[in-house]
Amino acid sequence: MPTYSKSFKSNIVKKITSPNGISSVALSKELNIPYATIRRWVRTYGATTMSENQAKANKRKSSEKLALISEHLTLDEKAKGAFLRENGLTDAHITLWTKEFIDSQSPSKTKKEKMLTHRLNSRSPSNKVKPSPLIATGINQVWTWDITYLSSTPRGRFFYLYLVLDIYSRKIIGAKVYEKESADLAGHFVRELAFQSGVDFGKLALHSDNGSPMKGATMLATLHELGIQPSFSRPSVSNDNPYSESMFRTLKYRPEYPDKPFETVDDAQHWVNTFVNWYNNEHRHSSLNFVTPSVRHEGDDFKELKKRAKVLKLHKQKHPERWSGEIRNCNTIGVVHLNPLKEKERNTNFLDVA
Repeated sequence: MPTYSKSFKSNIVKKITSPNGISSVALSKELNIPYATIRRWVRTYGATTMSENQAKANKRKSSEKLALISEHLTLDEKAKGAFLRENGLTDAHITLWTKEFIDSQSPSKTKKEKMLTHRLNSRSPSNKVKPSPLIATGINQVWTWDITYLSSTPRGRFFYLYLVLDIYSRKIIGAKVYEKESADLAGHFVRELAFQSGVDFGKLALHSDNGSPMKGATMLATLHELGIQPSFSRPSVSNDNPYSESMFRTLKYRPEYPDKPFETVDDAQHWVNTFVNWYNNEHRHSSLNFVTPSVRHEGDDFKELKKRAKVLKLHKQKHPERWSGEIRNCNTIGVVHLNPLKEKERNTNFLDVA
């Protein structure tokens, strides 16, 4: 690659930025120098060239600068070069003046200046639409699922844990470790769980994020065949799938979670099975009023909480000095919401899969 001196580059920039200069495109063809290289020189040495015309350029009034910037914004790339040369300006002038206007935010700023600042800082509107609310009044009505990484050997390689959760009972319906992410594997996994759980056609909604395994053709075809309604989070919005996210946090912060990577898929699956057994059958979930997910899933939470209330009342009668108020709440948890509407959105119809 040829090496060019600083003086050569400066002279090229002067030819471009002078009032009657030639365009970067024409100069690029004439000298057989890449257009991108010449534009980089303009950005780098334009300030030097600008300093020679600085006194003249800076004599322009703020209103003139503003008008020039506004007109520059409306032009396409080809027209911008001619516009700058015609007015004896460079990209550096426009960049500097634009920065001056943005930095000079003040209450006395004119309406026109504020509008320009808004245009310069504006971004394309977001198309992220919040997923429809889901309500579960019983089991097998709303499941959520996601995939998380499990470290493996060799370093840099991962296993993938596919996990499905029933939001009503918080029970883990299924957890399977695979060596890759795949819509085919996801479809087979969900089909197996649906048959095992006896899901009624058209009664289940399955919520997930926007990953390719979740939205792959095979997965969507499987859901359609089983009468399962798909629901998806907004891109990069983890709060739209809070139950699965919370589950993975619980899983990876367990004291028993291995410090070292898993050697094989079977090793990872064995540990996951142990965790699932603990979570479903031993873990007293705070969101379920401290009954286990399995108890809630089997519909025995009312019986267990009623028994708990009876025991607490008996202890309070025997030792009233130990109680400053009523016994703790022993009511069962009612319906469970996923992505509920805010108060001002309540007048909009929501999706009820009960």
